[in-house]
Amino acid sequence: MHNNLSFSAVKYWTDHLRRFGALHEIRDDVEAGRIAHDIGLSVSELRALVAKGPEAAQLLHARMHELGLNEADKTSAGPKAMSNMQFLCATCKNQRRCHDDLQGAIQSDDWLLYCPNSMTLEAMRKTHAEAAPASA
Repeated sequence: MHNNLSFSAVKYWTDHLRRFGALHEIRDDVEAGRIAHDIGLSVSELRALVAKGPEAAQLLHARMHELGLNEADKTSAGPKAMSNMQFLCATCKNQRRCHDDLQGAIQSDDWLLYCPNSMTLEAMRKTHAEAAPASA
């Protein structure tokens, strides 16, 4: 059944866990394992993600918006890909640089050199572009 989960499931669980305490404080490792499995992460990855806060992957959403990707593209990517991308973004050491690039007036592809999601985002952008003429 977890194959039908959407990216919103990741957001729901991270918001829920932040509201009711950090995941590392949950004593039931079985429940933590179930949640992690549902969104396609290991328990340690889920704990790291939750510790960063619910807005930890906001730069990913901003980058996707900049690339012209939408909710349909997120759905097409699937929950596993989206949770992996969210995790990579939330734990990226180049967040300041990414933020600065996204705020800059000059459009550049420099992000391709440091973004851990660059290959996936480029594949999504290509798929989006290929689908665009069919839907036009």
